[in-house]
Amino acid sequence: MVVDCKTAPLETADETVMNCVCMCRGMMVTSGSVALQKDSQNLIGISIGGGAPYCPCLYIVQIFDNTPSAKDGTLASGDEIVGVNGTSVKGRTKVEVARMIQSVKVRRACLHAMMFC
Repeated sequence: MVVDCKTAPLETADETVMNCVCMCRGMMVTSGSVALQKDSQNLIGISIGGGAPYCPCLYIVQIFDNTPSAKDGTLASGDEIVGVNGTSVKGRTKVEVARMIQSVKVRRACLHAMMFC
């Protein structure tokens, strides 16, 4: 089913939850959440690009091998990060978003993303 992603709310979840699939400029876009168990260094294994003040969106630049993100397999380079544990990242810098992920008290971080197919 193809729907308008603007009407689908973000959800936090303990497992991957796909909220909607829509067409954006001819590309299939999936909006969803993924809960990742952080590693012993309190990381999920991604590098982040973009963000304030120069770029309106934050996105995944790289997923490092043998990390929680790589083992999960849901996220990919180029996916846009739209929230962390139910909090929007709009207007934030990549450093602020990295701190948001690291500051999650429990060992699980829920990342909300727009995934481009």
